[in-house]
Amino acid sequence: MRRILERAEELARGRGMTTIGTEHVMLALLDDPKAIATMALGKVVDPARVQEEIRTIIESESYGRTPPNS
Repeated sequence: MRRILERAEELARGRGMTTIGTEHVMLALLDDPKAIATMALGKVVDPARVQEEIRTIIESESYGRTPPNS
């Protein structure tokens, strides 16, 4: 778990963020094919597709913005 959290921190800092989000933890998990969580996720989803979707979201202009109150 420590390795995953360290990787998540690297990913967050690489994007200039000061906090680690669930998206960074998920990417870090999916980066480690030997992690039990990754193996389990691979049984129900395509890990590469999930990584792609997360990266698309965090690279969007609206990422990190709080939606306006309706």
